[in-house]
Amino acid sequence: MKKHYIILILLGSILFSVFNIYTSDFPEVIAYWNEWMLFLAWISLGLISAVIFYFFQTYLPERQKKIIVQNNFLESYKYFKLNAIQTFLWVINEEHEDHAKLLEVKEFRKYFTNRKWEKLVNKIEDEKNSEHFNNLIFEIELLHKKINILLLSINLPNDTLTFLHRLDEALHRLQYIKKDSDRYQNEYKYFWGTLKSVFCAWSFIDWYSDLDYVEKKLEDI
Repeated sequence: MKKHYIILILLGSILFSVFNIYTSDFPEVIAYWNEWMLFLAWISLGLISAVIFYFFQTYLPERQKKIIVQNNFLESYKYFKLNAIQTFLWVINEEHEDHAKLLEVKEFRKYFTNRKWEKLVNKIEDEKNSEHFNNLIFEIELLHKKINILLLSINLPNDTLTFLHRLDEALHRLQYIKKDSDRYQNEYKYFWGTLKSVFCAWSFIDWYSDLDYVEKKLEDI
């Protein structure tokens, strides 16, 4: 909204300046017309100068910072998904000729059917897979830090902000709940449900999408 106001002010100032140039030789129709027009012309020039200054000193640096933060987060997010997919394959004892292809939402949903996903969720709790689960938690810790940096650095739309908060909360808080507690099973299901929504591009707003929900929302900013 702020950007729209600035554009309107700039256009209005330019149009008034052009109008003043073409009407400066007209005879006065109102007392002190030329003086008022000159006064307003100086104000318009001042506004144009202020907008140009804002564009180069504030808008461009902030935009550049935003792009850098977005790109860094998207690279980290992609790296997290890639490592997580490799962990999933190890747990269910399967190999994929190019597991990077599973970063694509359609490919992931096609390969990880509901049956395979349930197999993954059940097997990763086994004692022998504890190392894989710990590796997954470690990757989540790294993503947690990147999400915090992103949230502190740029303004995000409410739906993207809500999704990232929910993702961060679900993936992060499971670590602090003891396995023998009553809450653990509920949190565990919520944890894997959130992970599935990430890899299958599902949300309450868009349901299933063919594009990664987080990437799509960040690229649309």
